Amino acid sequence: MRRAERLADEITTRADGRTRVDLETLWAAFNAAFPQERGRASARGELEELLRELAEQGVMKLPSSPRSFDRVQQPPLPRWVALPGPDAHEPVRDARGLAWHPALEFVHGLARLNPNEWDFLERVQEFLARGGANEPVLTVRERSVRLLGDDKRLEAWAEGRLFGPGRLDLALLRCRCVHEPLVSHDAGTGVDGLIIENKDTYASAVSARSMSTRAHAVRWIVYGSGNAVIQAFPGTTEWPEGPRRWLYFGDIDGRGLEIALRLDDVVRRLTGQPLVPALALYDQALRRGRGLRLQLTGKVLERDVLDRVGAWVGGEMGEGLAEVLAAGGRIPQEVLSSADMQQFMP
Repeated sequence: MRRAERLADEITTRADGRTRVDLETLWAAFNAAFPQERGRASARGELEELLRELAEQGVMKLPSSPRSFDRVQQPPLPRWVALPGPDAHEPVRDARGLAWHPALEFVHGLARLNPNEWDFLERVQEFLARGGANEPVLTVRERSVRLLGDDKRLEAWAEGRLFGPGRLDLALLRCRCVHEPLVSHDAGTGVDGLIIENKDTYASAVSARSMSTRAHAVRWIVYGSGNAVIQAFPGTTEWPEGPRRWLYFGDIDGRGLEIALRLDDVVRRLTGQPLVPALALYDQALRRGRGLRLQLTGKVLERDVLDRVGAWVGGEMGEGLAEVLAAGGRIPQEVLSSADMQQFMP
């Protein structure tokens, strides 16, 4: 069962006939559907993405007013969602009794289709009937515009229950996924990759690596662009050559370390290896930040997330970072310059 469908089932069960479901119930449904996500820094982002996906598919409606979203943490989450009434999921007509294209035979096994699913399948049926399977391959968003009149809807559908083994796939719709582009620098020698959160520090890291006269383990330097690296990192799996390991250096604050933890999950899934904290850079940034007596404030993390940060970094360094985060402090990675990075780059 797909992740979004699993969450939808849990929400429906816990709604117990109610058409308006509050955020507390949504969290309970998410934790029941994905117990392994409980306490992870990525959980809030995962829930937000799944709720938007279900809204795209017409399974529920999100509030239209910004005031109906919880913005205490990021990303914002709806304080409630609206589920359709009891009859809204009944088929518009009996899908099982219709003649579908051979690629859509699986539809006969779906007892209930909501109106959005019906409309989507009709469009796919028309596409295949006019010989669409022989069309040139486009990107997902290019196909989405032509098929659905919206550049982003097909990506949401591809994560739902109509796609999967024995059902639809992007190849059938003659399109392919395109990963977010990554800005990166290849120094030509070395075996490691280093991801830098912010643009200024990325530029300084590239400068430091270029000016270095000693042998370096770091060959690739990647601009993470904050949270964007979560979506863009899969593109590195298509590189002709890849790093032996990936290192990360970001801001010492709640947001920066949450990005690191989420990216660690992605890197483990795609490479089988953990994301490694660039300890020399974090250590120097921590020392420099304390020396500057910064008065910056950052996001305060919950205890379980602080424990994950400490475990990810490890040792006294992990304790030092957790101390800054627990106090709501913030040390931007820009406390290090290119000269600093020449000396302390891993």
